[in-house]
Parts: sequence; C-alpha cells; structure tokens
Amino acid sequence: MDAITNHVEICTSSSASPGSSAMDLLFADNLKDQRMNHSLNVLGTFTFLTDALELSYEGFAEALWSMDFDTTSNRRSHEFALIIKYALTDFHMICQAPSVQVKHERTAFVEFVIPYLKALDKCTGLVKIGWCEKDLNANKLIVLNRNDTLKNAVIRKIDALGTLNTSTTMEDLLVESSGGNFEENVKHAQEDTLKVIECSTMVLKAEASQRKDAAFDLFKQSKVMSLLVIKNQLTLCSTGILENKRWSFVQLRSATLPVSWEQRYLLVKVFELLATLMLELERMERLGLELDKSAAGVTPYEGPSVREALV
Repeated sequence: MDAITNHVEICTSSSASPGSSAMDLLFADNLKDQRMNHSLNVLGTFTFLTDALELSYEGFAEALWSMDFDTTSNRRSHEFALIIKYALTDFHMICQAPSVQVKHERTAFVEFVIPYLKALDKCTGLVKIGWCEKDLNANKLIVLNRNDTLKNAVIRKIDALGTLNTSTTMEDLLVESSGGNFEENVKHAQEDTLKVIECSTMVLKAEASQRKDAAFDLFKQSKVMSLLVIKNQLTLCSTGILENKRWSFVQLRSATLPVSWEQRYLLVKVFELLATLMLELERMERLGLELDKSAAGVTPYEGPSVREALV
C-alpha cells in the first residue's frame, strides 16, 4: 500500500485523516451528501422510495407496481424509479426464504449485488455490464502500447465490468467482491482494493491514449467508478487525475446490504449509492461527447492537450 500512496492520494473511511487538503474536503462533502441522500433528492426519487418501503410485506409486489411516479419528472428520474421497482421486487423475493448466512463469495454477489447493477444496466442504457471475471481491455491496450505481446501478459479480470456508450467504449465501472455476506477474507479484501486502484488508473491511461488531442483540462474531469463489496458492505469510489501524473481514489458513498425484510430501511443508502453511480455515469457520457468535440477541433481550447500533459 505504501508504494501505491506515492502515486495515489487515497481518501476513504478506512484511510482518510482529518485535514484541509482538497481531497479531504471532497471526502467530507461526500459524507455530508450521503447523510442528506443528495443523489436520491436530485433525481426526485427519495419520497417514492420511502413510500415504497412503507408498503406491507404481504402483497408488496402488486402494491409496488401499482405506485405511480410523478409524470413531470425527467427521463432519468423515471428510469431510477423503475430501477427501484425492479430491485425491490427482487429483494422481496429473496426475503421469501432469506439466505442470511451466505459464505460463498459468488453466491452472495449474485443474490445480493447483481440485481441492483443489472437494473441500472437495463433501465438506463448508460452502461453495459459484463459479469464474472471479465478481461480488462484497458490492460490489454497498455500492454500493446508498450509493444509487448498479449501471449505472456497477465491480464486483470474483473468480477463485473461496465462499459460506457462513448466513442472509446470506456470501461468506467469496476466491481470487485470479497467474501460472502457474513464472512470477510481480509487479505482478499485488501488485494481487491489495490486491484481496483491499479485497474482504474489503467483505464484512465488507456482513455488518455485515445484522447490525445483533447484538452487536458477537460480530460481531468474523467473519473472511473469502482464498487467494492466486502461482506455485506458496499463502497463506491472514484479514481481521477491529479497534477504531476498522480491519481486520486476517493470514497463517494457506502451502504450496508440488507438480507431480511426487517432490515429494508438500509436500502435507502443502497439506492443513494446507486443513484450517485447513475448520475456519475450520465456525467461521463456527456463528458465523452465534449472530449470528442475537443479532439476534433470543434471546440477550441487553450492550454495543453492530453498528449502534451500525459501521454
């Protein structure tokens, strides 16, 4: 970890210390936004979610799908309301016969995590997610850019890998799961954290190699999202670019996954995390178009290009 911190500024609940640096202040703002359910309120879905959680267990699915959402809201808000419906329906189904003690890593991941991400994929079209040990293409691109061959290269595999609908098909969502929902492998969890930091910086480097003529000031707005699943805890982080070829790794949201109906109000923070992820993916989709225009000379800029600053 010490070697990583020489190149990456890390601000998470397990690593951040009080201070006045820009990263510390950003982390503090994220904690405040999480407490206030900022992303759910931006999408206008907070009340819809809490009303849904007040529904009775008996007949829940029927009552949930009969709930209307404000027709004056924008498209993304409607999409997130649909995500809530699909994910809550799946959660209610799990609660029919809850598997409280799930020790197998893949079983816990499939039952308790994938339904939320699959709903995000299918309802928004913002990201296309491949499941279970997907090759990181950014890793392959970096190997080829070094004039190495893929034959003997070690290519990182990701538990779930989300690709944006941009001209570069950027791999903007990395998901890693460590242990079952009640059993933690500490060594595995630490390795996965280092892995997502390494892989997310690879993605940014690969993106830079495809955006060489774009404005560097614009490119610095790029972020790679990572979701760490450790036991029943979800942690959403973003990796970005700092000055002097250094990187940032900052926690955006965290949540505890409920495994029974009695724990259902924990879902508020799960959906706040998911809403934050959705808004960030939407921002990155818009940024991809702006970077295309910048690289093509449609949008003139002053200052260095990505080529001059990084590549």
